[in-house]
Amino acid sequence: MSTLQISCATVNQTPLDWTGNLSRILACIDEAKKNGADFLCLPELCITGYGSEDLFLSYWYPQKAIKQL
Repeated sequence: MSTLQISCATVNQTPLDWTGNLSRILACIDEAKKNGADFLCLPELCITGYGSEDLFLSYWYPQKAIKQL
């Protein structure tokens, strides 16, 4: 039976800091790769920076998050 290494990361994100949030996500991915991870689990909404509840009702906000992804 083969094994998988699953890594988890918490990311200090800022709402609407698209560039900074993406940079920190990519840094987590690089670190996980260096440590031999097969999978990396990140928090939900880490692209958007969490606390933008009102903006989820807008049209552009989810589209921007998908574009970043």
